[in-house]
Amino acid sequence: MKNFLGVFFCIVCVISCQKNLDITAETINIDLLKSKERKDSSKSIIEKSESESEVQNNDSKNELMSLSNGLVAYYPFSGNANDASGNGKNGTILDGTTLTTDRFQNSNSAYNIDGINCSTPKGISLPYLIDNTISYSISIWFQSIDSTKAYQCILNSSPHTYLTCSINYSNNTSMTSYYGNSVVGWVPACQYNYWPFKNQENWHNLIISKSYSAFNYYLDGNLSKNEPVNPTINIGKFNLVLGAISVIGGWNCYETFKGKIDDVRIYNRIITQSEITYLAAH
Repeated sequence: MKNFLGVFFCIVCVISCQKNLDITAETINIDLLKSKERKDSSKSIIEKSESESEVQNNDSKNELMSLSNGLVAYYPFSGNANDASGNGKNGTILDGTTLTTDRFQNSNSAYNIDGINCSTPKGISLPYLIDNTISYSISIWFQSIDSTKAYQCILNSSPHTYLTCSINYSNNTSMTSYYGNSVVGWVPACQYNYWPFKNQENWHNLIISKSYSAFNYYLDGNLSKNEPVNPTINIGKFNLVLGAISVIGGWNCYETFKGKIDDVRIYNRIITQSEITYLAAH
């Protein structure tokens, strides 16, 4: 009888141990499966992040490629006022204009204009002739260092009455643009062509995009003003002066800008919203 009980007890122990081993194996398999799922999930997140990063990089490359299309003059102001587009339209530095730091704090990578209104021509003269009979776009970075100074011209055409854009013209919280041509002068509707402008002493990107029938003004990538124009003004050609008006005789002689100007681009086409957004962010 004792032998029978001993044998029975051993059989029970073996069955119990086998059951425990099965449970342990099952637990290990579940843990391994969960670990694999976590690894797969982590790998998926990494791959998704890398994929999104690759898409963003490709988008940036595509924007850079598209921004070379129709680029007729480009002035990065890296130590000089030379045209980096390859078209040889180098700028001329006028009185009161010196190299300074840019918005990234790089030395000798932007131009400072002293803001003194009289009595010599100020700013930077650009020789490229913009054809007023076709579409064009102008992009410029600027920073005023004196928000209280009135009549600060960011850019002006030469001849004078094709295009101008200024801050603190109507008041100290707005931007203003006049347009016309050398025959009719300023279009009367220009007196209403202004829009709000704040944080003047920060760096800002201004893009002026002109089609056959309208001017669009973008500040820091956002459309600030749409101004329909009469197609009869679409005649002639002009070049640009940066940081002052191109003739003496404004409200304050040359209406000189007081601050920094950088990264000027001129296109012989309308640039797209995605290009505008890219330029305003770089």
